[in-house]
Amino acid sequence: MYLSLRIVLADRLGRKKILVLSLFLFAVTGTACAFTHDFEVLLLLRVLQSLLNIGTAP
Repeated sequence: MYLSLRIVLADRLGRKKILVLSLFLFAVTGTACAFTHDFEVLLLLRVLQSLLNIGTAP
């Protein structure tokens, strides 16, 4: 479902915008992972990173 949503957004907004947004949010969540002290928050951020990584797939 998430992959099809990415395709629809890429067709409407452009693939480059989706790629840049995905990489930016991936970097933000990666930085947040580095500074978190709670395991549950770390786990949530890592799951979010895996979903954002789908946005970088061609």
